[in-house]
Amino acid sequence: EIWQAALDCQTNGISRILYNEARLPSPLLGSFFRLRQAGQGDIADIYVHKPFPGSNKRRLDPHWKEFVIIKELMHCWSPEKTYVGTPAAAADLLSDLNTPTGPFSMVAKSDHVALLAAAEVILPGAQVRRALHQGKDSTQIGAEHGLHPAVAAYICRHDIIEERIKGSL
Repeated sequence: EIWQAALDCQTNGISRILYNEARLPSPLLGSFFRLRQAGQGDIADIYVHKPFPGSNKRRLDPHWKEFVIIKELMHCWSPEKTYVGTPAAAADLLSDLNTPTGPFSMVAKSDHVALLAAAEVILPGAQVRRALHQGKDSTQIGAEHGLHPAVAAYICRHDIIEERIKGSL
């Protein structure tokens, strides 16, 4: 649904989406690239981590893979001021994404907002808050919505819920 919404949106400039699985450097599980095509619409090029053949390291559960794909698709709506167009800027972004404290660049903030947006798409904050208010934990919430326990735990984290409530989106 998100894939089609990205293609149908008249304001994001995306005319085509490419999907790839590749070995990505740690800690990346996904990456989004916008390829500009003058007069033809932009191409969204999404990469999702695929481990080395025969390796169980960093193998993505199907639910995490879906979360990563949705998170990367959210960048179709990232504002142009967050685009990175040089290798140096890309290196700065990778550094920002691995720094636990700020200040963060606009691009790193955009990546965080994409995480929040993906969480909202997979399991709306109102549903999470209602279930938590009923005394359910993330495992129960995940089971009710067919989510992997780790994905549900991430979406139900207190800090993620608070940022969604505050309107960080």
